[in-house]
Amino acid sequence: MSSTTIGDNSLTILPNGNIGIGVTNPSSAFVISGNVDIQGSLTSSNSYIQSQGPYTTSKNGFLSWVQAVSSDAAANWWSKADKPIFSTVSTGGLTGYNGGILLPDGRVVFVPYTASTSKNIGIFNPSTNTFSTIAAASGYVGGVLLPDGRVVFVPRDATNIGIFNPSSNTFSATIPTTGVTVSGKYWGGVLLPDGRVLFAPNNAANIGLFDPLTNVFSIGPAATGYGYGCALLPDGRVVFAPFDGANIGIFNPYTNEFSASIPSTGVVGTEYRGAVLVPDGRVVFVPTGSANIGIFNPSTNGFQTIPTGTTSTRRYWGGALTSDGRVLFIPYDENTIGIFDPATNTFSRNTPAGGSTTAKYRTGVLLPDGRMVCLPYQLTNIGIVSGFAPVPVERCLHPCFNKF
Repeated sequence: MSSTTIGDNSLTILPNGNIGIGVTNPSSAFVISGNVDIQGSLTSSNSYIQSQGPYTTSKNGFLSWVQAVSSDAAANWWSKADKPIFSTVSTGGLTGYNGGILLPDGRVVFVPYTASTSKNIGIFNPSTNTFSTIAAASGYVGGVLLPDGRVVFVPRDATNIGIFNPSSNTFSATIPTTGVTVSGKYWGGVLLPDGRVLFAPNNAANIGLFDPLTNVFSIGPAATGYGYGCALLPDGRVVFAPFDGANIGIFNPYTNEFSASIPSTGVVGTEYRGAVLVPDGRVVFVPTGSANIGIFNPSTNGFQTIPTGTTSTRRYWGGALTSDGRVLFIPYDENTIGIFDPATNTFSRNTPAGGSTTAKYRTGVLLPDGRMVCLPYQLTNIGIVSGFAPVPVERCLHPCFNKF
């Protein structure tokens, strides 16, 4: 099969219509080898699919973009709020959500977890500050946005994988986690560079892997007890937060190998629930049972802790990167919003949130307008943290950040 090459082997066009940049024999419709620098606007009939995936991560390309954003004077959305403002939106009495995903249409889907209190998918519309529901099953913790706009619900106690289609507002659960029958199977997940969805194992003995293109579920490598927070790195690997003082876990999707050889030094009998990638490439572990924030540096495999000064039993549950580059910790038993600044390695908590009720919120979702949505667990109100500047929607939708 002959091909046409344009510009010193930089652009290759095959007779079958495949196009490649930096490759001589593209095997799919459009292949790019190396980093891509786009100056100007990128538009298409579905810009989310074009920019989001299936994608190939590049540590140099993506991470340098994130780092540049923090120092780009022209990016006026990257500015600190003096003090966030907390407000609420009623769910109409519904509770029991655990995980939220920002949709390309701007809505936020709430993942239903507790069977007795929330058998409905929650839908929050930020443009109107209204909440509605869609009938569904429960028993899910966390969701993953697919390149085609659908959302995969990660099964914890549910028998089958859940699929929510926001274009039709319909839900289906017909794909079983074959071979995994234990309760409390998985807790959260991420979209991998090859388009698969990783399920973080809670009580399951192995990582779960779901291919949405073939609707096939498979059992990955052994990694029991790493189901309380994972972060997708720019190089495509997945970092798991240490739980009860266990070692930091790392999954390599290119080799399908899991390792846990990096000790979380200084952590004894404590726990983290949530992992957040920050602009300098480090991963912040959200303290729940621990009194210290955990910080892992993938480039050096180093680990350090920052004290929070909090004393509650379960402090925070999940976190998310704000528009100004800090990490907002979602209050669970704590009565204030926690904010960690990776630029100075300092922690503050000066915004009351949710009163004295325990088990308030689990996980948070950053909106393009800069607000943070806190998903209600035992409360009947959605928590809204405002006071931050807007952020580009592309960053909000990126799988490194839009996940739990």
